[in-house]
Amino acid sequence: MGNPTYLDVLPGDVLQYCIMPFLGWEDRIHVNMLTPAGDRTLPNRIPKERIIANQILISTLKLRRLADKSLTLQRIRNHHKSRGSKHGPSMTKVVEEIIKFLQSVLEPRNALLVQYNPNYRDVVKDKIIEFSDPANIAKIPRIYLRIQMAETIQGMTEMLASFPFIEFIKPQRYLSAH
Repeated sequence: MGNPTYLDVLPGDVLQYCIMPFLGWEDRIHVNMLTPAGDRTLPNRIPKERIIANQILISTLKLRRLADKSLTLQRIRNHHKSRGSKHGPSMTKVVEEIIKFLQSVLEPRNALLVQYNPNYRDVVKDKIIEFSDPANIAKIPRIYLRIQMAETIQGMTEMLASFPFIEFIKPQRYLSAH
């Protein structure tokens, strides 16, 4: 534990029934952080939209890192290829990273992005069109990667069908001011 605060000397009932009902949900969280575990009050007034906004932000950051990794591999490969070098990542490695990224889109926690972010939903639609194009499929060097890509694209199509767009919620941190 840390140094005692004024909240440590107040009875739990005073905190729960006389102070907490008059605080906003962020203030309730901060008071809970300062009180011992037994005296904490559940933050039952957190709006659902704030929780969804936080999850959207976290999911977006994770997906962006995976997308950047596959884009970097593609750039490195193109750079080496344009210089006539045989070094650099193979096409198989690049396609594996792209499939890994697309499969991460299918994770259940990312369904919120499809439901509450129209830009993300449009990107998913564009990727379905891009990677179901026969010319792009023919560029994939291995048969098993073509099968994985087709299965992943099928999963993304089913995800769009089963999670319709509801409304736009701006991504933001859980404890941000607005």
